[in-house]
Amino acid sequence: MERALLLREIAALRHSRDAAVDAARTCLLLHRLTGLRMEDLPVMAPQTLARVMRQLKAGLERERWRGMARHRLYDLNRHMELKKVLDAVLLVSSKKNGAEAPLPCL
Repeated sequence: MERALLLREIAALRHSRDAAVDAARTCLLLHRLTGLRMEDLPVMAPQTLARVMRQLKAGLERERWRGMARHRLYDLNRHMELKKVLDAVLLVSSKKNGAEAPLPCL
């Protein structure tokens, strides 16, 4: 019985650690790709947030075209980074009413 409880606690700790690492990576990618911080997104003007999303979508679309054309400059890692950051920005913009805040950056 105690072993099962201990295994559940270990799994919960690993899950929370992985979520924190994933959030920190997303924050770093956002800053690297756009120069913005995750904490600044919820307080941004809607026009600025829309502009950031347009830029990320355009970059993602360019990367998709490179991939479909099998261009030598295509980078799968950059493609995944753009998608991950765009998803995070979309989450923040949809949750702007304060219902659920993203994980803070470390």
